[in-house]
Amino acid sequence: MTEASDLDWLVVVHALPDKRTSVEAALAAADSLRGVMSGDGGEIREHGSSGVFGQMVSAVELVEVIGLQADTNHSHTRRILLIEESVSLRDEVLHRNLLTTTFQRYLDAHPPTSTGVPRFLLNDLLRYWRTVTVDYQAKSPAQSMYSLRYLKLIVSRKLTFAASLLPLLVLALQEPRPDVEELAEKLYESFRQPALVRLVDSLAILSKMCAEVADPAQQVLRIAEEFNGLLGDADWRARINEASRRPNPKDQNEFSAARALGRLLQDSLERIFFAEPLLPLTRSLLLF
Repeated sequence: MTEASDLDWLVVVHALPDKRTSVEAALAAADSLRGVMSGDGGEIREHGSSGVFGQMVSAVELVEVIGLQADTNHSHTRRILLIEESVSLRDEVLHRNLLTTTFQRYLDAHPPTSTGVPRFLLNDLLRYWRTVTVDYQAKSPAQSMYSLRYLKLIVSRKLTFAASLLPLLVLALQEPRPDVEELAEKLYESFRQPALVRLVDSLAILSKMCAEVADPAQQVLRIAEEFNGLLGDADWRARINEASRRPNPKDQNEFSAARALGRLLQDSLERIFFAEPLLPLTRSLLLF
């Protein structure tokens, strides 16, 4: 999180509100957190205008509607970001129950096969990443495809995606394999952590299994640190935004350097996911 971050929030209800005014009060209280969390530095920017956030949603909808027509772009996005990035601002017990139940629904619908990987959950994470990339392309006019949003896609968002895939594969490599109930708990313990923390944990385990993962793993973390530092630099963001209005943003030094970080991240992740012992799982589960 940087000074330029916005606050994507949801009010998740686990029972019917007693009256309409309580809904309005809950939404207003959640939005007021932008001022509280930023301290003396002014308000954090509000959520985007897409309608995904800044809403009151049902816990049942988040958990029970997975796949098919009723699982819209909005509901899918909310569920995956609940898994990947959410923290509780009011009731940690409810948050824990919601996440654990969500994992349990995936596991009940399709228990881990002989690979030990929860395939239904894996496929939904893959679907979200592809949706993000397609939506990026759909939202970007041809003349301004290269922007700060593009750099965040190839670095920040890709890091979060990798940090969501890797624990599923690494858990499957460990012995003894947990049963379904234990796996739901292990998934909760992993995903309750920030994306970079669970990425570090998974890379540490994997590096002990395969020494050749250590160097690209360190490279991934260096890229994350450098890019997050850039995102917190208001002057850098202004130069990137200025470069995006040029005929060829890739010619601007800062933009070119940040794009190079994205390419280096891609190379490092390929070395990790195509190294033994992940290679068989990558081939069988991530390609087809």
